[in-house]
Amino acid sequence: MNRESLMKIIKMLKDGIINEAEAADLIEAISTEENEGKGKQKFRKLVIHVAPKTQNGDKIDLSIPLSLASGFLKKFATEKNLDLDVDSVVKDGIHVEDEDEIVDIHLE
Repeated sequence: MNRESLMKIIKMLKDGIINEAEAADLIEAISTEENEGKGKQKFRKLVIHVAPKTQNGDKIDLSIPLSLASGFLKKFATEKNLDLDVDSVVKDGIHVEDEDEIVDIHLE
């Protein structure tokens, strides 16, 4: 597992974005994906970019395995009061903007 991915998971855990079980699931999925992906085409990932509109906000760039995307999207949607699902991301991507931040979600 690459260090950058692990550090992102640790930061999300520290910031309360995910709990310990979700962190373990992410680490397991990334490790499995890396082992299965040797010599194969890259797996699709859910990519989330959050850009604050003020200098007080945190910029977030996050990629998670598509296999975990559905659960993550449900949690994100609940926190932001949005109606999201993986199918809508696959089809169109998502762009959400409010007075504090801009959120873009898409697949790579």
